[in-house]
Amino acid sequence: IYYRISDQSYTKVKLPGATKEFCFRNFISCFPNADLTIIADNCSEETCQMLKNITQAEVLKTSLSNAGSFRFALDLALQLPPLTPVYFVEDDYLHFRGNTEFGNFQPAQIIQEGLTQAQYVTLFDHPDKYESEFQYGEVKRCFRTSSIHWRETIATCMTFATTVWQLQDRKST
Repeated sequence: IYYRISDQSYTKVKLPGATKEFCFRNFISCFPNADLTIIADNCSEETCQMLKNITQAEVLKTSLSNAGSFRFALDLALQLPPLTPVYFVEDDYLHFRGNTEFGNFQPAQIIQEGLTQAQYVTLFDHPDKYESEFQYGEVKRCFRTSSIHWRETIATCMTFATTVWQLQDRKST
């Protein structure tokens, strides 16, 4: 997992209390045994220390910007064996774990299950796919696996999972 965090994110409306630290603690609670690399892009020493206080994961400091830090994470992932699943995570997401109508699950299990069905998956589900002000999103196929329901989409954010092979295949074309 490549977790990207920055102190220079653009300003946008967020859920009350969803600070960078809160989102990171939530992430760690949902992925407690993750093989994690943190890319701290344009982060203060205070932010880096917060990360180190919460986890033993490697923290790589960069000053590359949003696109540059993603490219940095991508280059790190491309060094892994082709069948390795990778999850790219931005610093302003909350993950859900627990009971659903399909049973108890963990996000890492859901990602693995999703990658058996699609080349790229995301746990991100945005209100714009459902609200009237966005014309209820797009008409796409929904399906379910043993743990959860999925829907196709034409676009996603930069928090997604795939395999290294998919990244290599797309980079060479």
